Amino acid sequence: MPHRIVRHLGWILWLLDLMVIVAGVVLFTQTPGSNENNAFVGTVAMVAAFFAFPTMGALIISRRPGNTVGWIFCAIGLGTATTSFSAAFTQHALANHTDTQLIVGLVEMLGNTVWPINLGMGTLLLFLFPTGRLPSPRWRFVFWLDVVVIVLSVLTAIITPGYQESTPGTSGPPNRILNPLGIDGVGPLLDAISGFGGLLFVFCALASVAAIITRYVKSRDVQRQQIKWFALGTAAMVAILVPSIVLIPNENALSNVTFAIGIVMLPLGAGIGVLRYRLFDIDVIINRTLVYGLLTAVLAGVYFLGVVGVQSLVNVLSGRALSGVQGSQSPVLIVVTTLLIAALFQPLRRRFQRFIDRRFYRSRYDAKKTLDKFGASLRSQIELDNLTDHLLETVEQTMHPAHVSLWLRMHESERQP
Repeated sequence: MPHRIVRHLGWILWLLDLMVIVAGVVLFTQTPGSNENNAFVGTVAMVAAFFAFPTMGALIISRRPGNTVGWIFCAIGLGTATTSFSAAFTQHALANHTDTQLIVGLVEMLGNTVWPINLGMGTLLLFLFPTGRLPSPRWRFVFWLDVVVIVLSVLTAIITPGYQESTPGTSGPPNRILNPLGIDGVGPLLDAISGFGGLLFVFCALASVAAIITRYVKSRDVQRQQIKWFALGTAAMVAILVPSIVLIPNENALSNVTFAIGIVMLPLGAGIGVLRYRLFDIDVIINRTLVYGLLTAVLAGVYFLGVVGVQSLVNVLSGRALSGVQGSQSPVLIVVTTLLIAALFQPLRRRFQRFIDRRFYRSRYDAKKTLDKFGASLRSQIELDNLTDHLLETVEQTMHPAHVSLWLRMHESERQP
């Protein structure tokens, strides 16, 4: 198929995904009770976040049509759009008491089968990122085993008999939807297959992580920078998702918005890596993220101990804590703590910068120290032979060339006739 048609196909999939999402949102807004507890805001935020996958996938296909990563992103986006449409359609049908049990069952079954596909696509992404090909032929067996496990999971979900996941209605007990494609009598066999398939999927997931780590270790230059962008997006996603899940209540719309922001980080980092946009700035970004992230955590701890901790100690010593009366926070204490944080900012930033450079950028740190040492020696060194030897030694230690030599141009008066 010509690349021109393939590039347009990526945006066609993007448009299809957008249509499915819009249809789901429209059904959701027309369902009674959908606007309660800010559910609409959270739903729109989640759908918009997962829409980043097909957007980045279409962009990758338009620029790198032969890269499988773009197609995986489009598949993940279409799958999440199908799931959201399935949930909205089912709730709308049940809320309006629509007598379409067969259609509702089929749509609900379609939404349930998408999740194993999306989880499997995540493992396939680790196998193929960033080139769209496996790191080496030795990974073919595990890769195709993963594909077989995904297919078996989907087929098992399609033909499993009985009721599917309960879907709450507008009032009364949850509505239970029967799987119209379920085959009676094969439930125990399918349960055994699902259990064994789950173990195989865990093995394939661990193998996919090992594959991308192996690719990083053996890669050089551009490909290593691409993987760094992907790792940065994944780390940012985890750093946002974990606090949003632990600290923010599940029923709060803010949790869905924060969760959505975290989801966007993964396709964003991966897309930048595949498209190779300003790849070599990633080391600077990682360095600054580590430094300022650690600095922010320490200063936040200082503020917490200086304001909350000291105020609690004052309450205990004054007996207010025992009587149940809490004193107000002292403005003087807040000002003193703020001034302390301002005074600690630059010294701590320099210390953390040196610590990060020593632990994670050792070669660059050693090279900088060597150059600083050479610059200091230039002020006191006057012997040309010693200076030449020192210069050659500095170049060899910092740049590690295969061969190094120094040519000196002689003065006209020193040349022999």
